[in-house]
Amino acid sequence: MAEGATIPFIARYRKEVTGSLDEVQLADIQQELKKLIELDKRRETVLHTIEELGK
Repeated sequence: MAEGATIPFIARYRKEVTGSLDEVQLADIQQELKKLIELDKRRETVLHTIEELGK
């Protein structure tokens, strides 16, 4: 996913890596991954703001 592969491609051609997850399961994983990436970006922003305030 990080390399730009689509969910259908991963579901069909990367079964050995995913343990035969279907497209729905892979889409759920992709959505959670996006949430975690956004959360990490937010965390970085908050930490940077706290540093700027000298706290």
